[in-house]
Order: sequence, then C-alpha cells, then structure tokens
Amino acid sequence: MKPTITRLVLIALAFAGVATPTAAQEAESIRVERVGPDRWRATYRLSAPTAVLEFQRPATFYREQVWTVVTPGYAFAREGDFQRLQLSDGGEAAREIVVEFGEFTENLVAEYELFVAFADGGRALYTGHLYASPDGREQIRTLELSPDAGERLVIRGGVHEEALRWTDEYGDGTYAFFGSATPIESEEVIAVLDEGLPGWLRDEFDDWIPRLFDFYRDRFGVPLPWKPLVLYGFQRGDEEGLSYGGGTLTGLIQLTVNGDGWSTPSDDARTTALHFVAHEVAHLWNGQLTSNRGSDSWSHEGSADALADLVIVEFGAIPSAALRQRRETALNGCLLRLGGRSVRASRDSRVPYECGYVIALWTEAALEQAGSDADLLAFWEALVLNALDENEGDYDLERYLDVLAGFGVDDATTGAFRAAIAGDGGDAVETIVRGLRASGVTLETGHGATLAYRRELARRAFAHLMGAACGGRFSYSGVERFRTYPIDGCEPFAEEMTIEQIGGLDVGSEGAAIYDLVADACQAGETVALTGPGTSLDLLCDSPLASRPPWYSLR
Repeated sequence: MKPTITRLVLIALAFAGVATPTAAQEAESIRVERVGPDRWRATYRLSAPTAVLEFQRPATFYREQVWTVVTPGYAFAREGDFQRLQLSDGGEAAREIVVEFGEFTENLVAEYELFVAFADGGRALYTGHLYASPDGREQIRTLELSPDAGERLVIRGGVHEEALRWTDEYGDGTYAFFGSATPIESEEVIAVLDEGLPGWLRDEFDDWIPRLFDFYRDRFGVPLPWKPLVLYGFQRGDEEGLSYGGGTLTGLIQLTVNGDGWSTPSDDARTTALHFVAHEVAHLWNGQLTSNRGSDSWSHEGSADALADLVIVEFGAIPSAALRQRRETALNGCLLRLGGRSVRASRDSRVPYECGYVIALWTEAALEQAGSDADLLAFWEALVLNALDENEGDYDLERYLDVLAGFGVDDATTGAFRAAIAGDGGDAVETIVRGLRASGVTLETGHGATLAYRRELARRAFAHLMGAACGGRFSYSGVERFRTYPIDGCEPFAEEMTIEQIGGLDVGSEGAAIYDLVADACQAGETVALTGPGTSLDLLCDSPLASRPPWYSLR
C-alpha cells in the first residue's frame, strides 16, 4: 500500500524539521570565509565567553597539524576519543574564537575529506568538521557562508550568490560548494559538474542525472522530501585507468573521478561512470529516505549495484546480453568470498556488494517463480513504502522477507534466504546455489572464469599461505605479481620480496591452478615454492584451504 498524501507530508516534515535548532543554537554560529589563496578562516561566534570547544568528529585528530589557532590563549587538546580547542591556564575566555586552515584534501581514515578540490578551481568544504560544542552547550551547526565575487555557493538543495546563514537540521554535515560552475537544476535535483571534466562526460551527465532521478522517483514510488545536491568532481592525474570514489550524506551525493582513462570516450568509461552515479543515487531511497537496521549492508549495497545495472541497460550504456556477464561476475565472486560462511558472518569487504547483488537476483527469480509480475524495482517500491508506512523508514532482514512473502513467495524460499544471510549452521554457498536453482535460475558449471576471478583465486591462495606462516597475518599488494611487506615475528616474510610464481605457476594468469595446488599442498602438509626476482622460498603449509568452488554460468 502506498502512503497517503498525509503520510507523505509527514515524511517531508520529518526530514525538514525533525531536529529544529533551538534558540541557543541560532544565537551561536560559525562564520566561514576565504581569506587568501587556498586559505580559510572559521570564526566561532559564541553566546558567552567560552573555555572549551569540543569537536564531535575527531577525524584522526588531523586539526592539530592542519588548523592554526588565531585567538590567543587557546590550543588543541584531546579528551579520550574527542578533540578539543581549550583555553590554557590563566587565559581569558573569549566570545569569538578564530581558527584558520588551508585547503587540506588528503584522505582521512573512515572520514570525509575536509575539502574536495575540483579541477576548475571550485572547492567543496565538509561542514561537519567545523561543528563543535562550546562548554558543554548544544553543538553549533549554524554557518554563515559567503561566496566570493563571481562564485556560487551551492548547499543542500539551494544555489546562492550572496551571503547565507544556514543551519544543518540533521547534524551529520554536508559539503558546501564554492565555485564558478553553473549547476544543472531540475525539479528533482541540483548537480554541480566540474568544468574540468572531459567534455564528453559532462555531456553524458547533463543527460543522465535528470533522467536518473525521474527514473528512480517513478520506480521507487515516492519522491524524495528534499532536493538532493550532486557534486561531481574531476582530479587530473598521471595514473592510467578509470579511478573513482565518493559517497552520500543526507540530501547529497559527492563523486570524484580521476585518471587519464576518462579523457577519451569509450564503452567501458561510459558504463563505469553511469553505474557509479546510478549506484549512489539509489542510496537516496534505500539508504536515506529508508535505511536498513543492524549489520545487513548487503541489502542496500548489493541492491544498489543490481539496480544500477538495470539502469545502464535501460539507458542503453550496455546491451542486455552484457548484463548476464556482470551477474555471473557477482555470483562467482560472492561464492568464492563466502567460503561457506553466511553473508552476515563474512568479514570480506566485497561480500555486501557481490552477495547483496546475488540476493537481489535471487529475489527477482523468487518473485517470478511465485507467479508475480513484479520485478526487482517493484519489490523495492513495496519495501520502501512498507518501511515508511509501518516502521519510520527502517527495514531489516525480517521485513525484507515479509515483503517477499507478501508477493506469494513460499516459506521454504524465504527460509533459504534467511539461512544464507543469517546462517543456520549449513554451508551458505550450497544454500545459495540450491536456492537459485529452486527459484528457476539455470546454473551450469564449467569454463568461463574471468581473468579478474582467476587472479582473485591466486590472491586468496597466497594470502592463505602467508597467513599460515605468520599466525593469520598477511601483508602484500599486487595483481600480476605480489609484493610482500615485512611482518614482525614472521621469519619467512621478515623482508620485502616480489613473488611472480607459486609452485611454478604464474600469479597473473594461472590463479585457478595455483589455488588447487595450494589447497592440495596444505591438506597434505607439504611445502609450496614461491619464486620471483631474487626470491626462492619453500613455504610449509599445514592449514587446510577450502576447496575451490566451481565457476557457475547463468543460462
């Protein structure tokens, strides 16, 4: 059942004012201004003389190296996991505390970058790093922002050419863009594209972004209660290939591409770019308007990948026949990474994506097997509306399965989903394979493994060898050859080395044979030869390695 008009109004009001700032918060603010080339100033305007500003995001304490305290008597300090700007003994508390900082763009561990630099000179500043609580009072998250002459300020659904006083009603921070780029604006979205982007990619996004939001709005069955901002940056670099990264915040998608592979249009570049943005836009519905509870990231990450693949077919970026290959890659990657464990029990960072994708395919097959004409997007429309109507926008595994059952999927099938995801003591790989086949998916075993998959087999076999020798620890990098890094207390890998062959087989091309060789040797407690430039090492392995799953083809 779709929400009533009253329900949709309540949803919008919740997003617009669920954390309305108090009078005290409105009275205190942070003025942010550019004071020179690559130099910014933040002035904390306080309601009373203040001895301590405590930042809610420690962000690896980077402020100690990057920020300069201008106001006399204050210095950075740490209080447990929090970072503070506090008055020294004998100092006089101030009602304005001033700091300055450069345009620091380096990656922060598990955090948003302070600045995202655009190739055209634009800058996006993450506001959350500025929020602070003065002397234990409520956190200040009201900002006074001013674009320079000739610039635009774009922040959460609005474009401004003059000074703006803005309050973050959600409290999780967002990116404020300062620059000369002209935004793309429709009823559904505002997008800022780096003017340094290759022209062909800008042209594609001019077309794609409004269409994407219309497509998802129609198929998810509910509009977003805010107008999202998409920031799409470009960083020039000497590296080859198609690199990209980004993420989402409330009402915002921040994306960056880099590498010279984007300079020339190609089918691969076009597909990668569209999939990238389609994945992140899907999260506005399945991760922000609604969100999963607990540790089930497979539900929003895997579905976003699966939905993005449907988009790239719908938009003509790949032929429908290529979709089968992408699905096969996800299926086999999932089964390999699980190694028999359930989806929830796995600690592999790719499992939520690849196994979540497989669960999405299984969902669609189960719907068809049950006689429903609903596709994956129709299922997600039902799940989103159910979560909004009945559970304040939250969903979990049980709600997912309840919605499946509502389409007529039987108890045996939903039970198999639960076993594969949450675990019931059985082998999750076998459960998934049996479940797909029972839902009408034709799986054939045999040849067809991709080079990337074979290389992953080699990586997993080598990680097992290294871990067996070093008490479960391993440290290496590479694809066509492995470069190891010293591990304290592990004699075989006390020094850096390069490995090109394992058991006489090439790391870059013979991964399946390497995996089988290592599995057999470890089962028998035998040695395995590792060789490379200046390296010859016979490594004993007596820790069993799980048998290699077959490559499954979809038909």
